[in-house]
Amino acid sequence: MADHKAASGLMMSEQGRADLPLVTAYGKDGFVIGDKRIAGALILLADRVHPIYVSDMAEMTSAMLDPLFSRISEIDVLLVGTGKKMIPLSRDLRAMFDAHALSPDVMDSGACIRTFNILLLEDRRVAALLLPV
Repeated sequence: MADHKAASGLMMSEQGRADLPLVTAYGKDGFVIGDKRIAGALILLADRVHPIYVSDMAEMTSAMLDPLFSRISEIDVLLVGTGKKMIPLSRDLRAMFDAHALSPDVMDSGACIRTFNILLLEDRRVAALLLPV
């Protein structure tokens, strides 16, 4: 197992397969996926990482979420990490998910990352929308 450290955040032990976008570290500025540092928010899919340029969920637009919405048929579980603390989604954001028949599981980003990594390693059809802590 290798350890990776984000510039200002928590480390997670890398376990599993190199072909999966496992989050190996995270912090206030972003995430480390494998060995690649990604600043800011992102959408994680089993085979793709999409950066999103927002600082909180209130800034999210339907167009920003299109990489997620365009792959709905490939997603059974949608996780949403709202940053350092779990914050309920706004009515507008909930309406965007409802319009696409998605029912996200909302939690703080640390819990979201741990859950995403586990489900991905179990070959589950999972996606995550993450804000940095």
